Amino acid sequence: MKKSILIGILSVIAIIVITSCDGGGTDPTNNDEILPLKIGNYWKFDAVGYDTLGNILEQSTITFKVVSDTIINNEIVYIMEIGESNIQKGTAAFIKRADGVYTYEKHNTYLEVKYPVSIGEKFNAAKDTVIVESTNFNYVTTIGNFSCYQYTWSYSDRKESLYFKPSVGYVANEIFRRTVSGRYYLVSKMVLKEYKVN
Repeated sequence: MKKSILIGILSVIAIIVITSCDGGGTDPTNNDEILPLKIGNYWKFDAVGYDTLGNILEQSTITFKVVSDTIINNEIVYIMEIGESNIQKGTAAFIKRADGVYTYEKHNTYLEVKYPVSIGEKFNAAKDTVIVESTNFNYVTTIGNFSCYQYTWSYSDRKESLYFKPSVGYVANEIFRRTVSGRYYLVSKMVLKEYKVN
């Protein structure tokens, strides 16, 4: 069961990183980054999977940690480990640019999280439209409340929201499935419980 939460979370990340945007960019160095990328930064989450009635099926802890960086085509590429502590971790590579965070994959870059953005703004990710639902969503966690940017992906059978707090980074992820009758129910949620950002 724990594997299915991890697979679900990693699937969301994979969906987000396969985007159709390109761009040249710079390496912004302000303290207002949507996802602060620096070696040693990490985000630890409580991940929970639910059934259609809202009962908890599984729980685990997922960690995202920036473990190294390298220079490719004159840009800093940050390597992040993603996974559970006792399970083999996956990795992802990211680049900071003036218009947000890009994923670096097989010599290509894809926009993952656009920033700065305005409420209602739309952009393409994984051939799907992402909409900025909020720029000040109050997300409540066990370590405090965070005023977040809410990015939502909508599909025919599900919708997914990611929550980011500038200068903190990734705060939460929620995945909802749609029943045949059209009702949405929460399938999984990942909420920040600890982080370190330099």
